[in-house]
Amino acid sequence: MKIEKITTIISSIIIEVLLLVGLLGVGLSTQNISIPKWLESIVDNWLILLLKINLRFENITSQSLQELHIIDFIFLLFIGMIFIRLMQRLRAINRVFTYLAVLSPPLGAFTLWITKTAGRSGLLIGALIFSIIMLWSNEYSKALSIIGLGGSVFLFIGGDIGTTFFPPNIIVSAMIMNGYILWIIWYGGILFTELRN
Repeated sequence: MKIEKITTIISSIIIEVLLLVGLLGVGLSTQNISIPKWLESIVDNWLILLLKINLRFENITSQSLQELHIIDFIFLLFIGMIFIRLMQRLRAINRVFTYLAVLSPPLGAFTLWITKTAGRSGLLIGALIFSIIMLWSNEYSKALSIIGLGGSVFLFIGGDIGTTFFPPNIIVSAMIMNGYILWIIWYGGILFTELRN
């Protein structure tokens, strides 16, 4: 088994677990079940923080996004590994855009480190680009492409744009939740494709 395949499988499993743990954390918080402090740092990725801001969770404000969280850098690292594999599989379809998409995690990590706020959106843009390119791929299904496209659009419009320009509301939180769930399915589909081939 090639190292790229193994790396992608491991990275996809880690991302799936982190996304599911984030969702579990929101569920526990809504039931007023306290989460240990060490687990909070794993649960509260920036997408979950965006969701909590729009659901008006106590003590969670837009200022929470201005703190550097190690979990966001972990997302940038492992999604970056997945993007390298997607680039290898999809660059024959569109070399320029696959290179642009694969650069989004390292550029995002650098920007996040410097600004403390911007940069995480690079993952959404990269996933959006790869989802569009997947439409012309024989290696990934059209359904998987549409799921990734929908998830990335919901997260970008609802999470980044909606949270920036509108007060917390249920419509934006619904977009973030739908996008988050679609992302879980999308990364699961990428994992399944690697395991199958």
